[in-house]
Amino acid sequence: MATYLARRIAQAIATVLAVLTISFFLVRLSGSPGALLLGDNATPDDIAELNSVLGFDQPVAVQFATYLREALGGSLGDSYRQARPAFDVVLERLPATLELALFSFVIGIGLAFVAALVIQLSGARWAQAIVVGLGAARQAVPDFLFAVVLVLLFAVTLGMFPSFGRGGPESMVLPIATLATAQFALYFRLFTASFAEQESQDYVRTAVAKGQSRTRIVLDHMLPNAILPTLTVAGLNLASLLGGTVIIEMVFTWPGMGQVLMNAVSTRDFPVIQAGLVVVALIFVTVNLLVDLLYAALDPRVRLA
Repeated sequence: MATYLARRIAQAIATVLAVLTISFFLVRLSGSPGALLLGDNATPDDIAELNSVLGFDQPVAVQFATYLREALGGSLGDSYRQARPAFDVVLERLPATLELALFSFVIGIGLAFVAALVIQLSGARWAQAIVVGLGAARQAVPDFLFAVVLVLLFAVTLGMFPSFGRGGPESMVLPIATLATAQFALYFRLFTASFAEQESQDYVRTAVAKGQSRTRIVLDHMLPNAILPTLTVAGLNLASLLGGTVIIEMVFTWPGMGQVLMNAVSTRDFPVIQAGLVVVALIFVTVNLLVDLLYAALDPRVRLA
């Protein structure tokens, strides 16, 4: 276990360093930020002076060395727009993103699990066909379009929920409904496929031949094995969801990381962009490490070495 953890931590560090390197070069492909920061009335001399103050007149190798040194020291500099540490700008928005992503994930996967389990216990294949069809229809609609439809129906027409901002619990309904329905459609299909695969296994036929009840076969035998394949996908998807709520946050004016990163991209606020990418990378590698450990705990056949 210790060897496995050490190897995974080393992989996580390498991943974060790769993200730091890629983000450094990618953001600089758009040019220096002096012109955007000063506005249309700035003279070339003013722009050149600001870029010099920010260090963009130095060779790229020197900029990169300075950037890595500061990053390894726990800082990516100050936001160009807000004149405070870039990590602070990102981290103060992280709770809103976590709230939206985690609620959506838990509701989506929870409802999918319950629905798939009830259908397996009852044997209602017609219900499974209906849910799969509705899920396919939901997945065919992009999240941003589904969000707009919800806003038009429940906020504009019916006036039931607010369409923007992070206020009380009612403000969370529409953005969570947008993300959770997509999560439900994904995980219901995964659970259904896993149960179908388990149902064809020899141990299930043996349990049926012994006269065990359908409930016992599903809960005691099929369920533990059906969860495992979904767990791996859930880990990857949760990490992606935490860093991928940008569009939904923009549609609902949700004050999360997505909104701050989009503003940083439009104004070339490089430290904030880089801090956001590092935070997302850290979330991704942490979630996947936890999923690997959980997988090993649930499946005794897995040995971490």
